[in-house]
Amino acid sequence: MGFGWTNEEDMNIFVSVEKLCAFFLFFRWAKPGNGYMFL
Repeated sequence: MGFGWTNEEDMNIFVSVEKLCAFFLFFRWAKPGNGYMFL
């Protein structure tokens, strides 16, 4: 989220962490009971 890293390896690590967190929150929130209203 704009950490400003110049090292590609560090950036890839942060991007991977962000993707894992985003997917976790997405699947945790996108439950059938919510009706997927965000789509």
